[in-house]
Amino acid sequence: MFRTILLPLDGSRLAEESIPYAESLARQYDADLVLGWVIQLRTTAASEFDPLPHGVAALFDTTIDRERAQTYLGAIKERLAGRGLRVSTRIAEGYSIADTIVAMSKEIKADLIVKTTYARLGLSRWLHGNVAAEVLQRAPCPLFLVRVTDS
Repeated sequence: MFRTILLPLDGSRLAEESIPYAESLARQYDADLVLGWVIQLRTTAASEFDPLPHGVAALFDTTIDRERAQTYLGAIKERLAGRGLRVSTRIAEGYSIADTIVAMSKEIKADLIVKTTYARLGLSRWLHGNVAAEVLQRAPCPLFLVRVTDS
């Protein structure tokens, strides 16, 4: 039923709560597990006081983010592959985390996305939105949500 499962991670303890569920489903369906990471791009305005050409500073930021993501995902991949799973990694960049997860799921032809969801309140919710809800609305495949709390 599921051949390819996307597991978006962000390096947080809360996101890692979805790993056992994705592992169990991948094992049950003999599916490939793709560990995903989204590098969220930020818009930067060029300034006459900025010594670097527009966008160059952002390039350095994403290079550091990409190295961090590769190291993090590589460690999880090694651990899961050591348990007999077929695991790969995918890193993508985008302005919207939800849109990038949806695009990634289409690119790899995911049959399922396994993701955590947790409530943000106040200003944090306004600034970041609810990524899980946005993915749920636009995903081309089923979404398995793992409810976690930050306590």
